[in-house]
Amino acid sequence: LQIPVYMMALQQSGKFTAAGGAYYCLKDNPDDFGKVSYFGDEKLLKQYCGLGVKKSAGLFADDELASILAGCRDQIVRYAACISEGVFNPSTLAPTDAGCGYCIARGMCRRNESKAARMAKEAANG
Repeated sequence: LQIPVYMMALQQSGKFTAAGGAYYCLKDNPDDFGKVSYFGDEKLLKQYCGLGVKKSAGLFADDELASILAGCRDQIVRYAACISEGVFNPSTLAPTDAGCGYCIARGMCRRNESKAARMAKEAANG
């Protein structure tokens, strides 16, 4: 949701038309480092960024993009409602699929509920 949020903020300002954004890969693997994935309006990104923007899954026609951004807006409203109710799970995916093995917060994350229960029990027992 990061790029769609930035795009919506720019558009809401009334001063800008957001064409899209890009994700840059920062992996240590030299074959992957620096790869770019675009998200946004295909026509505008090609106009502003040149021929380097190739057709990919993240490029959409104007009407498709508007629909996707509306869906992102709805998702943000749902997230905000959950957060206000105290429901903010790091992920609904299994730890093996959520990237937990690589996360720097994995030792204190609520994702591992069995570990959290054990830590609470240990704390209660002193």
